[in-house]
Amino acid sequence: MATSAYVVVPLLVLSALLYAYWLVLCGQAMDQGTDGSSKKFIFVSYRCMSGSVVNFASIMMIPGMAGGKDLRITPRLQDLTRLSLSGVFLCIVSLGNVLALDNVPSITVSMFQTMLPVVSFVACAALRMEDVSWLKVLGVAAASGGAVIVVMSGKKGTGTTSVNYSAGLPLCMAGLLAQAFFHVNNKPLTKIYPPSFLMGFSYFIAAIPAVIMGLSIDGPASPSWALDHRWLAWGAIAYGTFGIAFAYYGIVTWGIRESTPTLVTSFQCLQPVFAAMLCYFIKGEVITWGEVIGGVIIIAGLFLYIIGKQRLERQAAEKEKLKSEKEPDPKISNMETGSQRMSVEEAVEARGEGNRLLTQNMSYNSTGK
Repeated sequence: MATSAYVVVPLLVLSALLYAYWLVLCGQAMDQGTDGSSKKFIFVSYRCMSGSVVNFASIMMIPGMAGGKDLRITPRLQDLTRLSLSGVFLCIVSLGNVLALDNVPSITVSMFQTMLPVVSFVACAALRMEDVSWLKVLGVAAASGGAVIVVMSGKKGTGTTSVNYSAGLPLCMAGLLAQAFFHVNNKPLTKIYPPSFLMGFSYFIAAIPAVIMGLSIDGPASPSWALDHRWLAWGAIAYGTFGIAFAYYGIVTWGIRESTPTLVTSFQCLQPVFAAMLCYFIKGEVITWGEVIGGVIIIAGLFLYIIGKQRLERQAAEKEKLKSEKEPDPKISNMETGSQRMSVEEAVEARGEGNRLLTQNMSYNSTGK
């Protein structure tokens, strides 16, 4: 990893905790003040618009958020397509998961999210953005499998009064694929733009279809835009702005730049573990043995992946070192070539001097006779 694992790992753990609290808070907000499809579009619209504003404002107001001299805060023309794609993917993630909760149980949505590291790993390997090893494969599989165990062992509440799998499952799949491709698509962009700019631009693009859908259903003068003045819904939007759009995605985007999308998404498997812990402290829900075992498997999978990644990096460094040792130094090669050239010139000169002396000797002998 470009940055020490002692820095990357704790921050990725923190990002999983931030998102776990978002899942708990968002679920409560959905129940209290965002019933109905139009209010869900409005809820996502507020979150995307405020996320864009906060990220762009942080670049101007907080020192260091613009990154170093090597990073840009204005888009290049050749990057507009990739930047816009990130916004489209983020919109699908935001709307897909929220609308999916209207059609399928929350546990179904969570089950799809546990497959995020697998999809990211396959995408990165296919695009040659990441080297593959058995340790990495086992680590990703263990992390995703542990997350499945945690989700299956948790509370089985439906989260919806009516179940429509024909509509809900495609939404879950769309959210899963969009989230994986969002991280993979952002990998090359993280080398050019700071996290705040990437997320500000992405949320700006994501807000456009959400706002259009909200306006087309209710209109601009509808009281639905006030979300029935429910404090929890507005509190969730505030946390979604600062805790998720700014802090969580800032850490995740930075982590993708310093490591790989697979490592970042693998740590997100800790989200159901933290969600179970938060529900224990906030709601008094009992933590099951399945959740404990699943959490241990997730941690073991993360260790396997990190060990596999570091082993591949050491092997690559050793190969590079051997290659540099076999290849001669250009300066030394030039010196040796020069020495060889001088030796040849000296030999020619010596041969010429010998021929001259031989000629003189022959002339002398001829005169003596």
